Amino acid sequence: MKTHNSHYYISYTFLLNLFLVMLFCFFLVCCARNDAKQVYQADGGKPAAANAVDINSATLAELEKLPLIGAKSAEKIIEHREKYGKFRRAEHILLIQGMSDEKYRQLKNMIKAE
Repeated sequence: MKTHNSHYYISYTFLLNLFLVMLFCFFLVCCARNDAKQVYQADGGKPAAANAVDINSATLAELEKLPLIGAKSAEKIIEHREKYGKFRRAEHILLIQGMSDEKYRQLKNMIKAE
């Protein structure tokens, strides 16, 4: 025979367990986001130097001064910028034909997109 109080006890424990599960899930999501940030920062990359070339406003001559960027690559960067608008991130320079991951890794500390 159930009493009136046992019904409230069951509801209370159910709600308490539900709250604990939700709290646990929240912490899992927070930890996963922190791990993702650590992976992103663990690539050894340093932030762009203060004197980094802004690929959104650099002239042809300024782009050509960068190592591994010749006249044709500089022209392609400017053409892409004029056709599609500003680069939102420096990594988007990889959209340029002829720009490889290796070239980007060597350039990433010398360029910025503002």
